[in-house]
Amino acid sequence: MRFISVFGTCLLAAALARGDAKSDSFRDRVNSFCAMEFKGNHADRVDFFLSNMRDKNAVDFVHEPVDIVDGYKIISVSITGNRATVLVEYDIVGELRTVVYHGPGAEKLPGVRLYRADRFIPRRDPNYRQKLLWTFKRPEGMWYLTSSQIPKVSKGSLLKLLQAEVQRDTNILHDNPGKPLPYLEAERTWDMEKIKLVESVNSAAE
Repeated sequence: MRFISVFGTCLLAAALARGDAKSDSFRDRVNSFCAMEFKGNHADRVDFFLSNMRDKNAVDFVHEPVDIVDGYKIISVSITGNRATVLVEYDIVGELRTVVYHGPGAEKLPGVRLYRADRFIPRRDPNYRQKLLWTFKRPEGMWYLTSSQIPKVSKGSLLKLLQAEVQRDTNILHDNPGKPLPYLEAERTWDMEKIKLVESVNSAAE
């Protein structure tokens, strides 16, 4: 059975039924984070982490590892003072992991290795689930994530990001006729191939 985000909202609301200000702010924060990743809003991701963890968690969903998910649900919640944990279960339908390129475009840059999350791992088992335990801290009245994870993004959202990247590169190449841009050309080719891989994901959300 496919999970959808509204399940997580309902379960979390029930778990925090006492409804005090602290639990309400935590509920809102967790739901916002889940929805943000699912919708592919990678620019806003760092705002959910403590300042000393933001550089590490500034992830570009287009070029760095992500999991493609149909949905998610929140299993359990625990709040102790200004610390909290949440167990979330994801319905993962595919994974994108890092490969190292020395090929098209890269050979024009001696000594430079290019790292991109272009290796696709399908998850064909309809019962495949992944449970993640998040930890949170509440300094100065705001809940922040203190644990890291590979982002969980929907198929449709990831496709939109990739298509926008391909269009951006196409526009640059069009505006620079005859100018050698081997890496940009290679990057566009890689992203076009990646779009085909993501499109092949069997998503129940469609």
